Amino acid sequence: MKAKTIEVQAKMHRDSGNTYFSARIYKDGKLFKTLPFQYGYGEHYLYEAGQAIGLDSDSMLWSHCRDNGIELIHSADYKTGNGYSERYLKEWAKVEGE
Repeated sequence: MKAKTIEVQAKMHRDSGNTYFSARIYKDGKLFKTLPFQYGYGEHYLYEAGQAIGLDSDSMLWSHCRDNGIELIHSADYKTGNGYSERYLKEWAKVEGE
């Protein structure tokens, strides 16, 4: 069955000028995969989400969704200073039962 919606939720953290993120990928409202704490800025989390669902390195998630009639919902929550800690992002990226 083809997904009707893909949602990517990312939480971002800045540390010493570098940006890191963790993300969760949902297909049709159900948690499908998580992306571990890693370096990336801007919408890099969308590229990594595409790789996580099996797209080749030249494909982008937004174009895959557009071309296949899949609704893409995405958001990134940025926190700086005393925002999300590295430890929090690593824990947030774990799937229950891991």
